Amino acid sequence: MSPIAETRHAPGFVAWESPWPFEDALPDLHTTGESLPFRGQTMFETTQNTTAIWHNACAFDDLSIGAGTCVLIEGEQVAIFRIGQDLVRAVQNLCPHKGAAAMHQGLVGEKNGQAAVFCPLHKRAYSLDDGRCLEEDGVALRAYPVRVVGGMVEVEA
Repeated sequence: MSPIAETRHAPGFVAWESPWPFEDALPDLHTTGESLPFRGQTMFETTQNTTAIWHNACAFDDLSIGAGTCVLIEGEQVAIFRIGQDLVRAVQNLCPHKGAAAMHQGLVGEKNGQAAVFCPLHKRAYSLDDGRCLEEDGVALRAYPVRVVGGMVEVEA
């Protein structure tokens, strides 16, 4: 079992290392998002959740600086990145262009002075602060509020 899978398990928490489905296993997305292979909020929808709660995602010490991991929170894939000694950010794990679960494997770096993750499929940069694409207007990842409490990373969803 991998170190990621061995993290403290909490209700609603699942971690994995390999992205699925792979890019070539998905049809091209229609611009309306109708062919997205998942349910729930997408980059095409924005809603205000007044009943959001914090969920344990993983142990902070299990995150490597500059790398991401993926967790499943309330049925949504969330990519979590440690971008500094004490900084953690979370965005949707699904690539907005293909719907592939791949963002957690993206390179973490900087673009235009902002912390960013570069999609491993298309190399587009997304802000880790608000999820917007730094290279293409109108495209964004969902950004999740994240905090560290008692050594555990918590994501609000």
